Amino acid sequence: MYYLLSLIQLIIFLTFMINSFKKQGLTSIVDQGKIMFILWIMSLTLYDLRLSSLYNPTITINIIGISIWGSFFILSRYIFLKKEDITYTLENVKKYGVNEIYSVAANVIFVLGLSLFAYNVNKYGLTILEENRVNKQPLDHYSSYVIYMLVLASEIKYILFRNYRKILDLIIFMISIFALFLTLNRGPIAFLFVTIALYEVFNFINISKRLSKTQRYITYGSLSLLIIGFVIFFGFVGNLRMEYVLEEVYQTTLWEHYGVSTLMPSALLWVYVYITSPFENIAFSLVNETVSYAYFNNLLYPFIKFSANLIGKGEEYKAWLIGRGSYTPYLQEKVGLNAATFIPEAYQDFGFIGFIVYLGIYILIAYSTIKIMKTKVGYSSLGKILIYTNGTSMLIWTVFTNSFKIPILIMNIMLVLFIEYAYKKGYFKFWFEIKKI
Repeated sequence: MYYLLSLIQLIIFLTFMINSFKKQGLTSIVDQGKIMFILWIMSLTLYDLRLSSLYNPTITINIIGISIWGSFFILSRYIFLKKEDITYTLENVKKYGVNEIYSVAANVIFVLGLSLFAYNVNKYGLTILEENRVNKQPLDHYSSYVIYMLVLASEIKYILFRNYRKILDLIIFMISIFALFLTLNRGPIAFLFVTIALYEVFNFINISKRLSKTQRYITYGSLSLLIIGFVIFFGFVGNLRMEYVLEEVYQTTLWEHYGVSTLMPSALLWVYVYITSPFENIAFSLVNETVSYAYFNNLLYPFIKFSANLIGKGEEYKAWLIGRGSYTPYLQEKVGLNAATFIPEAYQDFGFIGFIVYLGIYILIAYSTIKIMKTKVGYSSLGKILIYTNGTSMLIWTVFTNSFKIPILIMNIMLVLFIEYAYKKGYFKFWFEIKKI
């Protein structure tokens, strides 16, 4: 039955993509509603195909998954990016003085992030040089916030370099990427990849009319190579981290460990298990575990915990929340896969109603960021691109976890919104006055 479900979903996906390309062309693959539809329907389709012996699909998880991709399908019919929205944004990137403020902000993040990374390496050593690299680079809790904001610095410098061709921007971009690579955390690298990939597609859409047929093919090839390169890099980091554990602890191969065919290349294996294993974890949990409702304390945790800390009740509050129980990703003990989408915490917060609330908020995020991208006033082009791409990463990560708890993406968006607001209010006039002296 699940093979039939996967076939039906595949037909729906192909029909949708063909119609979207006919109407919107490449714009259809950078529209958030369509991105989320594609991500969730293809993840569920691949899960139902059971290419891993670890997987046991259920009706419940399919109903939930279909309701998610169905909701984003409806959103994509109601509001979506048009070619003129992207063209207007890209053609006006250089017309805003706030770009200079973004560059300075990126420089500050770069200096602080690199300094704190060096401090942590000196304190804990460099994990990538150790024999056992299964864990990420150890970082102090608060230091990690600044270090991972190198993602935003890299995004800013990449876009600025593509527009102004300043070598310093390229140098900061490259060093930041290298530092992020050394953390052995694939998440931040993936966030950066999303921004670069979306920007390059935006740019191609903007200049496509001016390109010859040969130049278009070269661009298509370059974008394809970018995606292939990311998949290979993603697999390389995965192999690097698991090499010691597979040989010394499990004493098995990567393919045997995850129950997939040896015909699947390791890079594709990593992508497959990462986007499908969350469905297995939540499918098992919903059937076999029960928890007490947390009444949206997971959703509002950062704010409630902060308030509790102010009155000296932080640890007491944390203990209470832990005592409510949580769904356990059972593949974590089995093969080390602990991702489980946003669904477990949504259900823990208030059952199916909690799920509806979470899904509604994610749809609202998509709607809001699309509206910002479409607007012609109130935001700089660079600001719009950064808000849209980081918002896209937040939405994409729903297939892995409750992305409301990814501080780096929230901090990136908040900083961009602050810069946009402060610039509009004239708070940065002093900087431009100093430059005139």
